[in-house]
Amino acid sequence: MTANEFIRKTAIVAAHPDDKVLWFGSVLEKVGKVVVCFLDVPSRPHWSRGRCEALRKYPRKKVISLGLTESEVFAGAAWLRTPS
Repeated sequence: MTANEFIRKTAIVAAHPDDKVLWFGSVLEKVGKVVVCFLDVPSRPHWSRGRCEALRKYPRKKVISLGLTESEVFAGAAWLRTPS
């Protein structure tokens, strides 16, 4: 299998629509599929709208969205807190 064949059979799984542009731009057109996981952010509706709009403006057959809602637990762990 050549490198080009390998890349065409590869799928990129990105958390958010902007991740695929920021981190995978150099191979985006070469891979076989791009899967975007999260769209909705309940506490940030403007992000949700922007993500949906980004996918609408980038219509590609190989780009699919799972349409998941983010859990919003970023930085939720208190690793340095001592248990009571």
